[in-house]
Amino acid sequence: LLALLHGRVEHGAAIRFMQGLFAYSDYLDGGLVDTLLDLTHYDSDELVLAAIGTLDRFHSSHNDLFRKAVQAQVLLAPDSVRVNDYVVQQLPLLRRLSTAKLTAAQEQELGAMLAKFTEFTALPDDPD
Repeated sequence: LLALLHGRVEHGAAIRFMQGLFAYSDYLDGGLVDTLLDLTHYDSDELVLAAIGTLDRFHSSHNDLFRKAVQAQVLLAPDSVRVNDYVVQQLPLLRRLSTAKLTAAQEQELGAMLAKFTEFTALPDDPD
């Protein structure tokens, strides 16, 4: 996944990787869910609670996987990779400067960093 985030994997490989994650999570989905739902109709409270607990864990892990996939960044363009690398490199300094009382030099450094971040928000062909 880190290779995806740093642009070392082609677009097609990234898509196949993400599809593989979801295919792996769907491996037991069909039969397992039906079987666990069937077990909830038994008279044994212990069996019903175990089935419901397993269903809960299964769906929780499924939701967790989806949430992580949504948060993942797949950087396809070289410019996106460059911007990501710069931001990751500058983030510790930005955090440190944001909590300190700044000297004049630090103010200039922070201003230059924020100006660079602002440049990243502009589209390449935008005249403004």
